[in-house]
Amino acid sequence: MGVRRGWVCVVPTPTDRDRVRRNDADARCLGFPSPPSVPGEARRDLEITSDQALQRKHRSEALLRREAVPINQSLPVIETESEAHLRSKQEVAYRALALLVVAVKGEGLEQPIVEKLVEQYGLTPYFTPKEAAFINNPTPSKVDRTQFSWRYESAWVMLWALGYVEDLGKPSSICDVSKAVTIMKERTSAQFLADAKPRSFSQVLDEADLIYRYDWAVVDARVNGKSAPAGLDPGCRTKAASCAQLAHRLHGSAVG
Repeated sequence: MGVRRGWVCVVPTPTDRDRVRRNDADARCLGFPSPPSVPGEARRDLEITSDQALQRKHRSEALLRREAVPINQSLPVIETESEAHLRSKQEVAYRALALLVVAVKGEGLEQPIVEKLVEQYGLTPYFTPKEAAFINNPTPSKVDRTQFSWRYESAWVMLWALGYVEDLGKPSSICDVSKAVTIMKERTSAQFLADAKPRSFSQVLDEADLIYRYDWAVVDARVNGKSAPAGLDPGCRTKAASCAQLAHRLHGSAVG
């Protein structure tokens, strides 16, 4: 993931669970203009905002040092609460449910059951175009099934943001698929919304900043022909993209 002031890079889902990586050139970067410079009180507000962003960056780097994860101190800060907009509880909740259904189909769930879940939870508006095509295809290829099974990782981040997962932790292994599916199976869509306890915007941005820096370490190792450092799972790129998308719309524009 590459979240920077004035930019957000939406990284594609990895192609399969065997760690085959897409080329970085496949990443789609959507650019947004940086806020104009302003004088007086507004400038002081910007200075406070910049200080908040730097503190978040420094906290992330301190954690990475303790875990012996390589750090690129040149990586910029990410957006702050004043520069981004937290997605609504309903948006995140229904997106989490949609991602879980995509993932379970990727794992091999039969088409009639998939269609029943989509109708039961009212998920049709919450799929991306590619996900919708996959959901509606009764005979997807093995490659597509493998690719879309990675949506578990994205859903896991959503579940964390909704308070269903206590801690995302270091991205050193795949998520708890059984727990993710159980959270959904035990609830209707209304119950899923009612039971959710969304995390604060500050918590979400803290995690987005941290996973952004984990992601750099993974990508840097890969492009240099090395294994992911400090036990990191290369799949954290999926989590990185999710942190960018679930939490905020940059400068009022929807992402993802």
